[in-house]
Parts: sequence; structure tokens; C-alpha cells
Amino acid sequence: MPSATPSFVVRNRHGTFYFRYLVPKIFSGYADRRFEIRRSLGTNLRSVALARARRILVGVEALMLEISMKPQTEDNPIEWLRKCIDELSRKDDEDRRARQEFFTRLLEEARQRLELPLEVIHLDQPGVGKKKKIREPRLQGLPATRISDAIKQYCDEQTLHWRYKTKMENMFLLDLLVEVIGDRKIGALTLEDMRKYKDAVFKFPKNRTKIAKYRHLSVEELLKMDIPVEERFGARNAVKYLSRTKTFLKWARLNGFMTDDIGSVLTFKLPEREAKKRIPFSTQDLRKIFASDEYTKGLWKHHHHFWLPLLGMFTGARLNELCQLHVEDLRRSSDIWVIKIRDGGDRQVKNDQSIRDVPVHQTLIDLGFINFVNRQKQHREERLFPQLKKGKVNGYGGSASKWFCDFQRRCGVQPMDLKREIKGFHSFRHTVATNLSNRTDANLHERVINELLGHEKGRSETMQTYAHKINVKNLHEAVNQIKYMVNLDHLKDPKVNPYLKD
Repeated sequence: MPSATPSFVVRNRHGTFYFRYLVPKIFSGYADRRFEIRRSLGTNLRSVALARARRILVGVEALMLEISMKPQTEDNPIEWLRKCIDELSRKDDEDRRARQEFFTRLLEEARQRLELPLEVIHLDQPGVGKKKKIREPRLQGLPATRISDAIKQYCDEQTLHWRYKTKMENMFLLDLLVEVIGDRKIGALTLEDMRKYKDAVFKFPKNRTKIAKYRHLSVEELLKMDIPVEERFGARNAVKYLSRTKTFLKWARLNGFMTDDIGSVLTFKLPEREAKKRIPFSTQDLRKIFASDEYTKGLWKHHHHFWLPLLGMFTGARLNELCQLHVEDLRRSSDIWVIKIRDGGDRQVKNDQSIRDVPVHQTLIDLGFINFVNRQKQHREERLFPQLKKGKVNGYGGSASKWFCDFQRRCGVQPMDLKREIKGFHSFRHTVATNLSNRTDANLHERVINELLGHEKGRSETMQTYAHKINVKNLHEAVNQIKYMVNLDHLKDPKVNPYLKD
């Protein structure tokens, strides 16, 4: 549960945060009534506002020490205080060193006047004549925020451009920092803490929650063990933990939770090696898939088992884009059936380029795809594949992805080099791109393929700025040039394919 916003920070109806300072009662003789001073913090982000406001508050506390011992003059101390708060607010936009020097100068003046350490009058309490001990203001003005609370603020702030899956992954990875270092105040972290964390990451066991002998052990117990190298984090997995933590610490420093760049010690360079890459399905792979019992004997269990591989092969769409389709996303445009891949509601796309219209290939129409869509519409189904349920992490495509991986293994479709290559549903995108790029038609240039697959138009300014959507008819002509040396005649048998009839 998030902590309450302190009284010296307020928010207006437009969402902008303000620093609020209630003028002490000691100044009541200079004004008809007690009032407050407000200054905009220039942000609508709570974490940023708190950091800026706390810095200003530290300076105000130093000023109050100075005012409390200032000799009586004819000047109005309220106006002097207002000008000083203005100066503090402006200083917030300068670099840390300049701000630090400003605070140091104020405190030094206070020390000279008060001959600190000693007891001073606490101005904003009823018993003004009482003397109370107060703490010396911290120069850095760092908020006393725990690491776990800072992590939550960081992940919540990134939600604007993170998917839910990315947010959960980062929270999981950063949780190890709390386990190793403890849930301390983030501003108190040191380079030594980061060295300890880095050392722990390279000694930590992989699949900790899945291996019985590690599952119930604490971090301290795990780090005392001599875990075999083959059971520890791999180098790339360890670097993922370190790099995500380094990014978080950079955010914490920029948002005023800490002052030192302690994340630099987490840098670790991996030896260069060829990364795994997705590869297209070969003609032999496609023949194996569509010669399976599911397609030759009609043994598929759900609608998406039949249609997803066919849609992937003739559209090149991403798996989740197909799994989340609504019935209304199949429409006619310029007398052409198109699949409208959209964002919004329970649908989510990878980026803005992914929003597009993909014409339906004639082969899909011949196999009864439009008949299937109309049937779902008659049954008043909202989604095209209602059997698929949305997962928090992988959307509607999670269970379908697991099914297809198992299906392709049963079909004997595997990459030749398991260490360097990956084959999965995403291979259909590579298959479509490869198939179209091998066409000799002059109209099938790179931009057409990018438009169909939902990629950027091109790198040049002309393509990015001035080139707009390609005509649906031209895209339709391009889609119908997708051809494979694969026999699908058995899918035109009503005993195998019940979608052939309306």
C-alpha cells in the first residue's frame, strides 16, 4: 500500500504537484492571518515531486535556523522567506553540485550565527518559549524510501510504455536486490553493497524455486553453499539481473532517491558469441505440419488448432495478434476481406506500426475461413477464438503458443542446430517475408512486406514522414502472391474440414 503524501506536497486539479510551506505562528505579527507559501514543482509524477520538495524543505529548515537568531530589523521576514523559497525552487533545476553548494552555504551561515551544536527555538509549536533539540538537516535531502518502495514506484512509472509481462519480469529480477542487500533505505546504499550484490548474482542457483534442495533456503544460506557452476545462473542470465538493477539505480539517482552513481560497478561485458535466431519453416516443415493427423483426419480439438497455422502461413501475423481477434475485426474494405489488427480493449499490439489491415489470402477463403467468421457471428461470439483465455503475462497467445510447440514437435519439425536456431509459431513471419522477398514482381518491394508484417516503413525521412498507408488493393495483390509447394487439397474434403459449408 503506497505511503501517504506528506503535508508539504499538494496537488492541484490539473495534477501538478506543489511545494507547500505553512508560515510559522512566530510571524503572526507581520500578517493579519496565518498563511502558506506554495511553489510549483513542475511535475505530475509523485516520485519526482517528493524528491524535489524534500530538497526544498531541507533548505527551508536551514533558513529557519538562520531566521531564529537574526537580529530584529525593519524588514519583513515573511517577504525574505518567500524570496528564499523562490531561490530554493530555482536551484532544484540546477545540477546536484551547485545545489549542494547552495545548501552548504546556508547551513554554514546558520552555524556561524548559532554556534552549533546547541538548542534552538522550534518555531512552529505552541510552546515557543520552550527549547527543544532538533536534528541537523541532511545536506543531500534524500527521502527515507525503502528499496522495495522505490522499486514499486519505478515499475509503476514505467507502466506507460511497459507491457504487464515486462513489469512483472522487472519486479521479479529486482526482488533479488532486496533479498541480498535487505530492504534498507535506498539513499544509504554504497558501492560495497553493489559489489556484494554482484558477487551474489554470480553465485546464485538458477531455477531456485524449482529445485528441491534450494527451494526453502534463505539467501544467506544459499550464498554460504558451494553451488556447482553448472547449477548457477548462466552468464547471460546473470548479466540480465545486473543490467536491470543498474537501470533501476540510474532512475533512482535521477529522481533524487540517491546521489552517487553506484550502479556503474554492476557493469559486466559478455564474451561475444552468435545469438540464437528464429528461422523460417522449410517446405518440408510445412508439409509435415499439414500432413499431420490433425489436418488429414480432422483430429483437431478447437477452432484455433485448425486455423492458427493456416493464418500464420498466409498472413505472417504474430500469434497474439491472431489469438486476440474479435469477430468484428474481419471486415470488407473496397470489396476485399481484411483482418483489422487493432489496439484497445482487451487487444494489445507491439507498437504503432503493428496496427494495420491484412487482406485475407484467397486460399483461406477457399478453405472456409469467412464461413467460420460468419458462423461465429451467428453464434453471437465476441471473439473469433473464444476458447482462448487471456493470461496476465502473454495475453491470449500464451496457451496457444504452448499448444503449437507441442504440435510441431509431434510433427517432427525442429531446427537443424538447436544451439543456434529457433523454430516456433513466429517462424511463420519469417516464412512469409522470405516467400514474398523471393518474388520477382516489381511491386513487391520492401515497403509492401513491412506493411503486411507491421514493421516500420523504412529508415529514410521520406518513407517515415511522407509515405502513408499502401492501398488495400495493392496489398491484396501482394498477399495472394504468397505461394507454397505444399498440397492442401485434403483440406477441401468436408469430412476433414467442416468450415467449407456456410
